[in-house]
Amino acid sequence: MNAFPRRLVTAIRVVVFLVWMAFVLASLYAVQKPFTPATGAALARTFWSALVPAIIALCATLLGQRILSALGLRANSRLEQALYGLGMGGGALAVLIFLLGASGLLRQTLLQALFAAGLAFCLAELIRHRPKRPRLAELPLPPWWLAAYLFWMAGLTLLVALAPPWGWDSLFYHLVVPANALASGSWPAPAGVPHFLYPSLMESLFAWCMAAAGDRAAAPLHAVFALGTAGAVYALTRRLTAGRAAWLGVAVWASMPMVFVLSAWAYTDMAQAFYLAVAALALAEWDRSDDPRWLVPAGALAGFALDVKYTALIGAAGLGTYVILKPLARKSSRQAAVAALARFVLPALLTASPWYMRNAILTGNPIYPFLFGGPGWDAFRAEWYSRPGSGLGWDMLQLIILPWTATLGIRDMNYYDGQTGPMYLLLLPALIIWLIVPRLRRQLPQPAGVLLWSAGVLAAAWTFGVIQSQSLFQTRLLLPCLTLVAPVMAFLLEHLDTLMPGTLSARRLAITALGLSMLLHATAWTIQTTAVDPLPVLVGRETERAYLERNLGAHAVAMRNLAGLPPSARVLFLWEPRTYYSPRPAYPDAILDNWAHAVHQFGSARDAAQQWQSEGYTHILLYRRGLDFVMRTGLDPLTPYTLSELKVLLGEYAERMEFAAEPEYELYALRPAGAPPATGSTYGQ
Repeated sequence: MNAFPRRLVTAIRVVVFLVWMAFVLASLYAVQKPFTPATGAALARTFWSALVPAIIALCATLLGQRILSALGLRANSRLEQALYGLGMGGGALAVLIFLLGASGLLRQTLLQALFAAGLAFCLAELIRHRPKRPRLAELPLPPWWLAAYLFWMAGLTLLVALAPPWGWDSLFYHLVVPANALASGSWPAPAGVPHFLYPSLMESLFAWCMAAAGDRAAAPLHAVFALGTAGAVYALTRRLTAGRAAWLGVAVWASMPMVFVLSAWAYTDMAQAFYLAVAALALAEWDRSDDPRWLVPAGALAGFALDVKYTALIGAAGLGTYVILKPLARKSSRQAAVAALARFVLPALLTASPWYMRNAILTGNPIYPFLFGGPGWDAFRAEWYSRPGSGLGWDMLQLIILPWTATLGIRDMNYYDGQTGPMYLLLLPALIIWLIVPRLRRQLPQPAGVLLWSAGVLAAAWTFGVIQSQSLFQTRLLLPCLTLVAPVMAFLLEHLDTLMPGTLSARRLAITALGLSMLLHATAWTIQTTAVDPLPVLVGRETERAYLERNLGAHAVAMRNLAGLPPSARVLFLWEPRTYYSPRPAYPDAILDNWAHAVHQFGSARDAAQQWQSEGYTHILLYRRGLDFVMRTGLDPLTPYTLSELKVLLGEYAERMEFAAEPEYELYALRPAGAPPATGSTYGQ
């Protein structure tokens, strides 16, 4: 038999086997279905919601590496190269999306086309460069206990992140801003809701995710920046320690429960921490190499941090002051120090300018509503928001024990999402001793300077804030500071026996405490994830409606039942800022002052009702639980007159409607102008 018949027989055998295999599999699983079509659709949606942010992150990383190459720079490791790429590329793409919205062109179809173009760009870049696997010598494996902890915590976090969103600030503005922009084609700018005009780098990227895969893709993108932050902490720690000890920085940082809580929500905190950490990494490279070109990406990354949150201004200022102080400490000329500062500041101003210029044009205030006020913002609202005099004051005892108070969370405004764990407080005495003793201070490796200086500026600003106002007592705001100081804490942990030599190793005891805290945090996060129970909705065993009602309770019921109002209805929320799931146009109670400010402006319930009706509002949604909480805690200065006029409003100028979300929520229809007032108040019934 010649070669050709033999190949033909072989081909026939393969075809017959493939047909038989297809028949067996198809017949078996047609009868014994592994899942229903609904489950298959749910799994496909979950997979796509995870894949889209991964593709966007990859696109940003490859684009950012192109930008870094254009600057003539190359990082000294693949990890650092990827970190710079994610930061530079992510910021550049966010600016592009922001400019589309500023031009009124932000449409879902356009962003979907942009996603397809980004995917093609990724494929072209990967084919062109064919990236190699990182060598183990470059990125050694973490200790088994840390690897197990990170794998478990990250897995649970991803499950929560992929489920329908329910985080408070997500439903208030982080998702509302991109959703409204996709609906209208431009960024929303309602007067009096300052959060909608905050810098919105992440909201721009959320809009891209939502256009390509829906709102479930937003939180996983935030989690990508958490992964990037962990990488930045590792890279910084590796400059302080060697080998596997570099993983101690990640261990200290990841021992904070808030890392995983925040990463599971469509928030922006991880992006801010990421950008400041990578900017510090670029400054550390400038410090090491004395190459002034590294000041350009450092400044650009600091500017992108300003595009995430106003509070990044403090971190950027810390980095900027280090840039000018370092040359002076080296006895360089003032001209050299000014030149270094210019190399840092100018790129920061360039990358931060789009959002701040937008605010300056729309409101006359680039940092609206702070310092200079603007439309819908007066002295009453400024004082209400800042609550001056409500903080700790200059009580020295309270300031001395502030690290302990912050760690315990006993005064925190948002305890759940601001838990730091014990390691920072545990190692704080070692840090103080190491900085006080000159001999020890000189042993700190070079990158510690930029980290400690920037973290110190952030900590000082946060402390001053809590001195002034109770509303600023949010340990979550310390996340960038704790991220920057984590590598130094890892260095101290590695060298703890230097401070306390003896037969009993202080280092081993501290690592034991670290492992124990991780075990406790993993247990707590497992219990919390079990309570949220995202798996059924991810695999199609539970509807999105049922999932949201389990986790949002009466709020989900209230939002769903607003669909019963006429399409022309406009709802004013009282003591409720979350409007994302509202099926009717709604105005949020952004700082819980809608009613108090109305009384301040108009003087009476009658005039307030008339003004609201003239603005097109037809209904009022009162979050009774929120009002009761404010009254019980005294957090907001609601005067007796303000409360009495609220009863007048709801009793005489509004009519209570039957509502499925009672008693937590009450729905009222504003009476048309000239209609006879109701006899007797229904408020409180």
